[in-house]
Amino acid sequence: MIKKILIILAIVIPTVILSMILISNKSHLGSDKNFEKREYMVEGMTCTDCEIRLKQILNGDYISVEKVDFETKRIIMHIDPQNTSLNQINTQLLEHNYSLKLPAKGSLKVLDYQIKVN
Repeated sequence: MIKKILIILAIVIPTVILSMILISNKSHLGSDKNFEKREYMVEGMTCTDCEIRLKQILNGDYISVEKVDFETKRIIMHIDPQNTSLNQINTQLLEHNYSLKLPAKGSLKVLDYQIKVN
């Protein structure tokens, strides 16, 4: 009896987990979209809650947000360049007081500094 229950659980649990994964990614199933990974600077981020709001606003059929970082004001996302452009994204974000711009090439970031007075 215990063997039958274990066998049934071994079949049912992975099936439920895989079904949940498929349902959560249903917008990307069966598509031949060629997503490109892009990184942008975010203007208008004022708090860490903005990270969650940006993900909610942008995730959709042609955009998949990978990471939003409040400290660096950067967003990394995968977009379908055939159907989405930076201007379209900024139009969508304008009503929420955000905008994206390309990061400056060769920009430096101050990690730590110390001033010593003798």
